[in-house]
Amino acid sequence: MRIVDCEQSSDRWHLCRKGRPTASRYGAIITSTGKPCTGQTRETYMLELLAERLTGRVTDHYVSSAMDRGTILEPRARDWYTMQTGQAVNQIGFAYTDDGRAGASPDGLCGDVGAIEIKCPGDKAQIVTLMRGKVPVVYVPQVHGVMWVCERQWCDFISWTDSGLPSVVIRVARCDDYIAAMREAVGAFCDELDEREADLRKRYGIEPRESADIEQASGDKYPFPNEPLPEEA
Repeated sequence: MRIVDCEQSSDRWHLCRKGRPTASRYGAIITSTGKPCTGQTRETYMLELLAERLTGRVTDHYVSSAMDRGTILEPRARDWYTMQTGQAVNQIGFAYTDDGRAGASPDGLCGDVGAIEIKCPGDKAQIVTLMRGKVPVVYVPQVHGVMWVCERQWCDFISWTDSGLPSVVIRVARCDDYIAAMREAVGAFCDELDEREADLRKRYGIEPRESADIEQASGDKYPFPNEPLPEEA
């Protein structure tokens, strides 16, 4: 694992992620049961990353009011988790896999073996999580992706709300079989992404854009995934 010390959502963070699959989107590559995805969601994500590589611009994503609310509430959820568990949380910017082809932005790391992922759902979604007592399937790839990239043995999934409903912590233990399947699926995804990029560059003479220095990244100038990784924090 290589860690880049930066603020999440900053220009430097976007620079680190650009053109690479990351844990929050691993659900487009592998299912919650460990099967490789083959549908339109995978293709759409492939095209987004390919566009970032070829244009040098980060794909714009719609941010709903619920997503924005979750970002605002995340620090409160992290503080609540520490008070409930006594577990100190270390915040980091971005972590790369050992080969630099993929990554993750965990909501926090705990000691040498743990991590956290925070969600601040609406009331109906929170009630469903409380009834089932399990991580919602849509987040299973992300949780295991954080454990894979960050080399963790467990991840506490925090479903936090300030609506008066109970908040809950669900610990997920590392599953080496699932992570092995994830490593294979993400690797195959990256291989295909590389091949498509190379083909289009050759066919249409698309040259790499000038990249920005990682320490001074701003605007729409970002380096490409095949360039050297940022220095380790």
